Amino acid sequence: MSGYRTHLIFYAAVMTLLFFATHQTIGWVEVTAFLFGAIYSILPDIDSPSSKIRGIVTKVVLAQVFVMLAAYIMGGNINFVYVSAAAVAVLLIIAFTKHRGVVHTPLAALALALPPAILNPIYGAAALLGYTTHLLLDGRLKP
Repeated sequence: MSGYRTHLIFYAAVMTLLFFATHQTIGWVEVTAFLFGAIYSILPDIDSPSSKIRGIVTKVVLAQVFVMLAAYIMGGNINFVYVSAAAVAVLLIIAFTKHRGVVHTPLAALALALPPAILNPIYGAAALLGYTTHLLLDGRLKP
């Protein structure tokens, strides 16, 4: 089993080779895309209770819930409560998924790469590449 550092390093190596092979100039879009891909290169391990990404996501979601509920109490929109409930529901679903189950599939890679792709297709491509490099290292994809 590869650790998160291995996944990050492998993704960074693949992206570096792509940048050099395509003679790509590096601007803000490329840096942002690289960061999306780096996050997505460790995202499939969110279903592992001891993973680095799960700890980060849990803390971020709990902080988001706290801020949203505080905003609602101070006179905010009911949608703050709905967003908080959805975020907690996602954490609960993650808690009950099997490690290397549904999250470690090409279909999950495609589905989860859609949100960044909506922002910018390059972000989606980098996210998909990061996710795919993770699956390759874990032996979930055959080269």
